[in-house]
Amino acid sequence: MPPGTAGEQKPPGKSSAGGPLAGLSKTGLGVVLPERALHLPAMESLAAPARLLPRTRPASADAVRRALLTAFWGSHGAPEDYAEQQLLNQLRSHKPAVPMPCILFTDPNKDPDDVVAFTLAKPLQAFRLVKMAHAVATLGERDVRTRRAGVARGVFDRLDLQEVRVTVGLDYAIKPEHAKDHAKFLDQGEALHVKLKPEAASEDSVAALRETLTQAAAPVTLVVIAGMTDPCALVTAEPGLVKQKVGRVVIMGGVRPDKDEDGYVQPDDRAYNNTTDFAAACRFYRRVQELGIPLRIVTREAAYRAAVPRTFYEDMAQSGHVVGQYLKDVQKHALNTLWDGIDQGRIAKLDKHWFFNTFIAREIGQGDAAAWAARNHTFDAI
Repeated sequence: MPPGTAGEQKPPGKSSAGGPLAGLSKTGLGVVLPERALHLPAMESLAAPARLLPRTRPASADAVRRALLTAFWGSHGAPEDYAEQQLLNQLRSHKPAVPMPCILFTDPNKDPDDVVAFTLAKPLQAFRLVKMAHAVATLGERDVRTRRAGVARGVFDRLDLQEVRVTVGLDYAIKPEHAKDHAKFLDQGEALHVKLKPEAASEDSVAALRETLTQAAAPVTLVVIAGMTDPCALVTAEPGLVKQKVGRVVIMGGVRPDKDEDGYVQPDDRAYNNTTDFAAACRFYRRVQELGIPLRIVTREAAYRAAVPRTFYEDMAQSGHVVGQYLKDVQKHALNTLWDGIDQGRIAKLDKHWFFNTFIAREIGQGDAAAWAARNHTFDAI
């Protein structure tokens, strides 16, 4: 929540920034499981009675890790003789009458977070908590966005989520200094990429989104984990339909501490997803609030509060699923790139002491960061 807003009563149409992963509090992911050998969760036979488990803060690393692994196992079918009945019944207790439709705005294969989001959709959909209806791929020139959409299509297909509609996002103005960054497409993504059908590759994103909203049987959640060109175009073209059909908007972004003269929160120009198309972000934040649609902003602090151990990605790769292996490879690549930048002094304000305290200390315990940094480790040794 932006400074100065705590405890204030929000008038209709005004928004507040949500705490880390606060939106997961009703998904059942914040449960505690007994410490024992990891088992494959059963996907059926949920009728057996089971006591509700004690609840903890949402998005515990263990709960999310299990949810991700469920996605990989579930796509191959789960053994019938296996049960994590407490977890499954806890999730079932939160099942709505109609699964919550979700539309995702995404830029896959630039970093791992988008494919993690796709993967989390698998168990949430299996438990009938959500229905992944549509994904729109953005970031980069048209050919890059089309390739990103192909990765999204490939991931959804490999997770048995073939019914998710995938669309290529709209053109937007790319500043010359941002062109290389927006074009970034990792080599690892080729293993997941599939060629889109001609109609999917050429359809207008706003027209496609209009169809998805019109067909929705329950209030839709717009989940924005990328630039806001397409959601802005949608709310501009169809404000009445958006107001009627959208139940809430969740943005991975950030807000400025000060509101505008009308009392609306404003996008922070330091948050990456906001800056991709900042003019669109400003219009989208404003229009959503004007329409009175609940707006939840998940800030970068969420990443620090929901940090996971190295084994998080290793477990996914060991599942044998191609998406799990991709996520491990991409995460390792991202850390390697970060380390090289720090080691060569190319990243302002980040040094080896920071790297130790952020990534190493949580694995081996607190120690002497200066002594560790002086050893001149290679990334493979780390």
